Amino acid sequence: MITSCAVIGLELLAILLAWLQSLGGVRTDEAKMLLNIPYPHPPLLRWIVSQTEALPFQEMLWRVLLASIVVQAVWLVWDMGRDLQRGARIVAAGAWLLSAAVLAQAGSITTAPVTAVWGLVFCWFLINPHPNPLPSNGEGRIPPIISLVGVYWLLSLFTAYQAVLYFPIVAAALRRRTVSWKYVACAVGFPLFLVGFYALSNPLSLDRFVDAGTLNMGKTFFQKLSDVGRTATVGGSIVGVIMGLWGIMRKRAWPLAISLLLVAAFIFLSLRSYYAVFFAPLFTGGILLLFREHPAWWQRVCIAYLLALFFLRPFPPEMAPISARLVMQRLGREWVEGEVLISGSFGHEWQYESRWPVRRYRPEFLQNAGAVVCLESCEDFTDQWRKVDGMPVEVWIQ
Repeated sequence: MITSCAVIGLELLAILLAWLQSLGGVRTDEAKMLLNIPYPHPPLLRWIVSQTEALPFQEMLWRVLLASIVVQAVWLVWDMGRDLQRGARIVAAGAWLLSAAVLAQAGSITTAPVTAVWGLVFCWFLINPHPNPLPSNGEGRIPPIISLVGVYWLLSLFTAYQAVLYFPIVAAALRRRTVSWKYVACAVGFPLFLVGFYALSNPLSLDRFVDAGTLNMGKTFFQKLSDVGRTATVGGSIVGVIMGLWGIMRKRAWPLAISLLLVAAFIFLSLRSYYAVFFAPLFTGGILLLFREHPAWWQRVCIAYLLALFFLRPFPPEMAPISARLVMQRLGREWVEGEVLISGSFGHEWQYESRWPVRRYRPEFLQNAGAVVCLESCEDFTDQWRKVDGMPVEVWIQ
């Protein structure tokens, strides 16, 4: 009964987070996923999402589904702590759910939160108190759970390239189950070979790698270091960072530590705000390890989280709709007919939010246009055009 109520409560939280995400509208990366536009990341998740393209509620469907995956993943944390006191398990579960990055990304239609859940799955394989080792009957059979690690590793890599940041955890999880290094090399290396082959055959991936590697080149070393620290703070919500790092160092959990360094190095080279969620499974795993070392510390950590929530309450998240959604909703009320022309550089969110064909602005296209959105300065319009007031960007309609 208690478990059923917890599942329902978590699902209500997932729906709430999905709804909050929907208030801001569809972002560029989300539009690429929903419209199945060629994208540098592997196609697994994008292909699955594209199968629902005909549904009028596609956006909200995937917001709820992905938010549910992220929120309900807390049961992995609960299971990892089954050798701990109930209070410690609750606090560890809260470390995942109260991560600012998890709260901010749950319900977004991107690969980042899904990759973080894969990271949590690999932490479960590693930290689970009952490792299910290979049988000692001389047959050398590999139990299903070992094969499952390899399959999940393959699926995670074809969800997003960033899953490679967790490969030390995958290798250690296999070794923990007394798998030979030869098998570990095959189980970890073969999926890496496949995704590498895909990346080399995809020009978009190669361009993205170059762009990612040069993204922070204009910043100083200390600016990049500050970005990493700020992103890690979001990933662990301050308390999780401190306690998670402490647990990793106290237990000498080198696979978690190496993955932590890989995530930090990746963000050092290529900062995106949503990369903060990659830290969340690592800090959560560290907190579980800390509670195994100090079972009674969960009370102190709980108090620290409550204090952090108290001091952060004056800073609610921003939920303002994006310009694309505001403009397209207004054009719908104006009964616009024809194409929508956009002057300047624009993302795919404009295409997703629009019920009309969207084209880049050129003066010769005006005769078939019903509206012009000026993200950059537009030429003067004739008297048949009227400027729409109260918009976040300059908009003209016939």
